[in-house]
Amino acid sequence: MHEIDKIDRRILNILQADGRITNLELADRIGAFSHGNQRAGLRRLLKEGYVSGFGARLDPHKLGFGLLVFIEVMLDKTTPEVFDKFAIVVKQAPSVLNAIWSPAASIISSRPGSRT
Repeated sequence: MHEIDKIDRRILNILQADGRITNLELADRIGAFSHGNQRAGLRRLLKEGYVSGFGARLDPHKLGFGLLVFIEVMLDKTTPEVFDKFAIVVKQAPSVLNAIWSPAASIISSRPGSRT
């Protein structure tokens, strides 16, 4: 894996704001001398894992979700097996948007009114 440079960072910033941008638009916005160089740089960033995926930002209000709730979960045991079981359950819950573990707390973003 190579160290990312200024152009790589520009590519990543643009992709983070607009993951659906065309390669040609991306090349124009970063000021690439050639479309091929930009595509090679993007392929490398993808291959090396700097970009873990592409997604869509959904409008929660149009989907009927007017409120985002953060929940703190405290487990009575903190063994690797308990964490693994908990992670499986959380990943299967459709209302869970995100789960963050820290030594201080496990935070789950969830939609109210849905069953987790």
